[in-house]
Amino acid sequence: MKLREKTLNECIAIIDRELPAMINECIKHFITAPYCEHSSWEDLVGDSENDSNQQTQAATKIIQNSINNCITHIIKDLPITKEGIGKGMDYKYVGNGQEIPLEVKCSGGKDGATACIGNLKVLDSKCEVTLVFRYTIEKDRVTEWQTVTIDDSARKWTEYNDQSGSSNFSSLKCMSNVDFNDIVVYSGSIKSNPTWVKFIKEAVC
Repeated sequence: MKLREKTLNECIAIIDRELPAMINECIKHFITAPYCEHSSWEDLVGDSENDSNQQTQAATKIIQNSINNCITHIIKDLPITKEGIGKGMDYKYVGNGQEIPLEVKCSGGKDGATACIGNLKVLDSKCEVTLVFRYTIEKDRVTEWQTVTIDDSARKWTEYNDQSGSSNFSSLKCMSNVDFNDIVVYSGSIKSNPTWVKFIKEAVC
């Protein structure tokens, strides 16, 4: 008897549950690796980028590859694949006769109306579903975490950014009176503000 394949929601719930602890192991490796003389995550980031205005971006770049590797490990037993992915997608859900492209965005930024930051300017490269991981790292571990999916993302990337500006398609956000029901929350929380949905991380025990 064939077991029922996990739904996309079930898969993301598993990733959300397992990923923070795996990232903690990666952080500790970065800090304690031989020849790496850093006492904390902040020390490591500061060593790579001394401009405080650029340190959030630098931290994201440092941890991004490790996050990708951890996700790849988790999805080995899930109906999510990196095989046969097309332009703009990072993964693809292939369970229950479906094929759903997924774009993954990670952000170490503060809570607020922006779910994540990107830098892609090509109109035809955005997926309809964006999987967003938001986090805070302090000393040697993840202290705050949030996982959400945002549906109808391609429209939001283009409609809510200045396409004529130098930073177009830089932020993914959702209008409170239009897009609230497009967001599925797996951890953290969201709340409706006068214009934009606010994304709120939660403490990780």
